[in-house]
Amino acid sequence: MSDLSPFANYESKVKSAIENSDVPYVGLIDEVLITDEMHFVEKSITMYGGQLQKFERGLRLAPALFVTYLSTSIRKNLGANTSAIYGCINMAVGKPVEAKQTSDERSRLWKAFRVACKKLGLPISNRCFGPNFMVDAYLEQAGIPEANLPELEKRMELYAKKHGLPEVDDVTAEQAWYSSFKKSLKPPFSKRSIRALENDTTGYYLNHFLEEKRKITDLGSEQYTIAYSVNLMFVEDELKIVIPALSVEKAWTINVDGTIETVNVQEADFQFLIEDVGSRNIIVECDEQRFEYHLWNSEKDNQLAIFRADNGHFVSSHSLTEEGEAFPPGKYIIISRFEFTSNEIELTEYFQDGFYIGDFEIKPDTQIIIKRGPVNFAILSHAEPSISFEGTLIKPHTGKDFYCSKGIELITNLPKEWLSSEHSFELEISSNSDTPNIVINLKSDEMNQVSCFDYRAACWAPGLKRIVVKLKRVGSSRVLSRLSALVWCGLDAITDGYKFHISELPAEDNFNIDKSSNVRRDVTNNNLVAIDNDLPHMDICFNFTAKNSQVFRFALQGTFLYISDLKDGFRQEKILSLGATLASNYNDSRRVRIYSSEDPTLEIGANTLHDFAKKRWYKTSIASLLDKVDRSNNELVANYGGAKQVLLKLVSPHYIENWTIEQQAQTVEVIFETPVGVSEMEIVATNLLTLAEEKIYVSSLNGQSNYRQKGLSATLFHHDTISKKQILSVDVSEGEDGPWLLEFTASVDGKWGRFSNKRKDHFSVGFVCASGHLINLGNDYFTKLREFSSEHLIDLFALLTKKLNRCFEVNSWNSLEWIKGIWMFMLNYIGGIESSNRVIRLTAYQASEEDSQSWVPQVSLGAYSNNIYSGCFNNYRKLDAQNSTRLKTLKLAGEVNQSLLNAIKTEKLALAITVFFANKSEYADPNSQVEPVEFNYEQYIQSIPYLFSESDFDKLKRGDIKPAYGDLLGGNHYAYSQLKFIENEKSAQEGNDYIRPHFNTLVIKVARELGESVPILLPDHYFGNHDYLIELLDAVCKFSSYLTKSYRAAHWEKTDIVKVLDRLQQQAGATADIKSLLSYFFNVCGDIFHFYLLLWEVYFVSESNNEKGSLANV
Repeated sequence: MSDLSPFANYESKVKSAIENSDVPYVGLIDEVLITDEMHFVEKSITMYGGQLQKFERGLRLAPALFVTYLSTSIRKNLGANTSAIYGCINMAVGKPVEAKQTSDERSRLWKAFRVACKKLGLPISNRCFGPNFMVDAYLEQAGIPEANLPELEKRMELYAKKHGLPEVDDVTAEQAWYSSFKKSLKPPFSKRSIRALENDTTGYYLNHFLEEKRKITDLGSEQYTIAYSVNLMFVEDELKIVIPALSVEKAWTINVDGTIETVNVQEADFQFLIEDVGSRNIIVECDEQRFEYHLWNSEKDNQLAIFRADNGHFVSSHSLTEEGEAFPPGKYIIISRFEFTSNEIELTEYFQDGFYIGDFEIKPDTQIIIKRGPVNFAILSHAEPSISFEGTLIKPHTGKDFYCSKGIELITNLPKEWLSSEHSFELEISSNSDTPNIVINLKSDEMNQVSCFDYRAACWAPGLKRIVVKLKRVGSSRVLSRLSALVWCGLDAITDGYKFHISELPAEDNFNIDKSSNVRRDVTNNNLVAIDNDLPHMDICFNFTAKNSQVFRFALQGTFLYISDLKDGFRQEKILSLGATLASNYNDSRRVRIYSSEDPTLEIGANTLHDFAKKRWYKTSIASLLDKVDRSNNELVANYGGAKQVLLKLVSPHYIENWTIEQQAQTVEVIFETPVGVSEMEIVATNLLTLAEEKIYVSSLNGQSNYRQKGLSATLFHHDTISKKQILSVDVSEGEDGPWLLEFTASVDGKWGRFSNKRKDHFSVGFVCASGHLINLGNDYFTKLREFSSEHLIDLFALLTKKLNRCFEVNSWNSLEWIKGIWMFMLNYIGGIESSNRVIRLTAYQASEEDSQSWVPQVSLGAYSNNIYSGCFNNYRKLDAQNSTRLKTLKLAGEVNQSLLNAIKTEKLALAITVFFANKSEYADPNSQVEPVEFNYEQYIQSIPYLFSESDFDKLKRGDIKPAYGDLLGGNHYAYSQLKFIENEKSAQEGNDYIRPHFNTLVIKVARELGESVPILLPDHYFGNHDYLIELLDAVCKFSSYLTKSYRAAHWEKTDIVKVLDRLQQQAGATADIKSLLSYFFNVCGDIFHFYLLLWEVYFVSESNNEKGSLANV
């Protein structure tokens, strides 16, 4: 080997071939070594009898030539001529396959091979311990043996047909797909080939396979679905399974250490919280797809788990029995079952006992040591470069994380060995929707470099897009490192959950408005804004390609409450209104989940459950909250630094029978029967004149009277176990004058709740007290009422309205029926009380869980006050709609009354309605100030069936759709109102035996006289064999249209609504009261009524605009 010129010549040729190839491993580069080079190396080696020392020298003198020769030889011979790596090495140096090698020889050759690879800038693992670490170094460069390539391609093909292919240029999705594929490989597939795949950190085989299959798909000869990988993630201190959104609904089973739950997933990513971070085995399955994660090998306190910091994905788990592990450069999160010390990792105690959490960044050629006593665990990085994004990372409520383009930077880390080479490097940044690519040149003498990225410099269109960054040597096509991330080009920041700060609106072809919800373009202010701020979410859809779009959900500002329960075998979730009441017991399987974009603490009584400043989500079972309920505290509240908001009220019903009330001169005795007996009771007594409230605690445990000076007193007598009777005696001798309403909570076996029966009636007591004696309600009371302020009277009226909406037990009602007389007096006496927004909110009655679902209140404001629906709607613009669809229609009606054009521009009305105005071409211009005129009601009614689909109905039925701003007067709104009527009608079939048939007869009679046609959007199969429901629904819609048109005509055309109501009274007959019938109507058919109320308001406003000129009053 004295003459080195052939070496120099061949070395130069091979080195040039390596540099110009886009293949990461030399053993995979075809025809690098032609026959001459192969014969030259073989001759040189065999000339010296196949001595490994000579081969080591060759690696030092001509690294490209000898690394390529050895890697190619291993790839060709492994699996074909021998199954052992060292047998292949023997064949490469001209020795017999079975020749022995000493451990020292193997070690020296391995070290020489690694040094040679580093000189060539080839990726190589820094793992220098553990099983097969020397073998892996060769496999890394040799790749899969040629004999196993057909089987590999076959396995990949089968996996792709079953699971689909990852999205184009989504490096994270590709890595997840590749990782899942590797885990799916089982014998008889070669273990050595599996090891070679595990060492393929650049994804060579995957990218080669994807390129071929996507070419086929583009030609249309074969189609693959998009692969959706289920991921085990650790995000914001929570362990969760994330199942991506699908185009069709699928049922997934989640098995956590043998506990199985089933969930439905379709349009939005589903996040399943794993409450115990110590869970060992998690299996997620759907159809033939199976994702399996082994988080911990055991429960010993020597275990640790690694997660990616950028996306939270689970990487691997280890124990201190191992020497260590090597990872690609990047940032990671570590969860440990033990405390340790480290110079690079700051460990903090996790909120679950026995676990600790920390984070670290591993850079090329660096090492982190974890110490626990005498035991060390080494964390190393592979000798490969890394790229990362730095900037404002947005984590939406659901959907993938993305970066704001403002201030975004690219961080590049290069291995030390590369800095001394003669090569220079560059970053190539691309987007599949934009050209040209952006190229950034890097310095060749700095390990860590920061580069700025500006999409406008390349004239890219604004919008959310996937950005792909590739690190290359200048002039070389080989990709040294690759990274992709979602970047919203044109977004500066997002604050308060959904307030966008945008420098450029997304391009028209990027922002998919049709698949978005509760969002609109505010062209005037160059922004995206929410249509309805009462809704918890805003969904924005972006198109990445012609076939690929994704929805990102952003949580609006505020606190939102969700409840889930097992229904039809699935755990299904729906949103609850804040302040809702839930009836519960210890067998309750429901769960409550609370999200807050603000920073309150969550409290119940003296118990602080959660701090939202630390974590935005809180989840617990309803049953577990009952342990924290006492006689004075049954409310789950959000505490905003002293200001409290009730989120949830919990009641645990105690069933009683034979409730009787007996009044004497100065006492009221309540006698009731209960199986076990009440040990304690709290009475909340409200004076219905002054609104003063007294709380009286009594106990049967001591048998003592709770006598109080200057107040009501009470005694609870012992329970008679034979008769099951118990007596409560209330002494009024020291009570304040006025009418009183008494309500009760009681303790049975230490569990606090309210009295109830099977029908969920309310148990209360009412009486009037004067000078310490019981009297009947007299005129003196009404005289005193006139002395109070209007604000006080509205408070009293609102309280009475809420009480009258309840279904009281018959004896309870008999003792307090006089409150309806007070309510009627106040409604008639107080001028304009119905114009108060606080009072208007009471028109939207919604039964709570503590109310009978079949009960229909007999008192409705709209039935007793004509001005509610026939007056001017201007005041309703300021109405607090409280996420009620009915109240939203009233609020929007007020806005329409102010400016129909503005209601359309802000997209609060469904877009479909905008085409039915005579001058639609005039007001369609964003800068137009022309008000819409002449709404075509008939054409609109005929078009409604085309605005609704069968799939929309399925969503309505599941509760996934609740119409809000943006939907009002659209197909979903109309179908929702019809569906709610059918549900209300079915539930009202019990307990309304008198009023229900009278009402149904009246509306059918009126509908037959009207004769107009109205659409029914609910599918026929929903009604089953109940054809009468179709006729009744048709009649209710016609009656609603007729009545709402009459109400609005009374305002706009000055017609007399009283005549309309008198005519309805005549049609109802002498035995029915129209006010009671309308009370039933507003509660059972209220959603349909409010739909038509808004519709006719739009009609009359458009006619008014036509008469006074169509220029907007702005």
